[in-house]
Amino acid sequence: MYAGIYALHRRHPDVRWVDGTVLRRFWELDLSTTPRDIRKLAAGFRNIQNETISRRNMPERMRALESIARGPESGWEEMLGRLGDRPVRIHTRPAD
Repeated sequence: MYAGIYALHRRHPDVRWVDGTVLRRFWELDLSTTPRDIRKLAAGFRNIQNETISRRNMPERMRALESIARGPESGWEEMLGRLGDRPVRIHTRPAD
């Protein structure tokens, strides 16, 4: 998930908020997913508005991913609780 957030921010530096659904998709990626694949997924996000990435911006490839990579006992609820669709602020460093 952290690699996904990093890739999103590198590709879309104006983004400040990420929807919980998007975070969950990154969390559920198979552990064998390469950094290159994660960067490609991040590059596929489109029509980003108001500094926020939501499930509407997800590439079709990511929407099609089944939530079975880690199974229902993935620990997602323990990690972020019942986040749902609420956006999460991603912390960024100030510009130099």
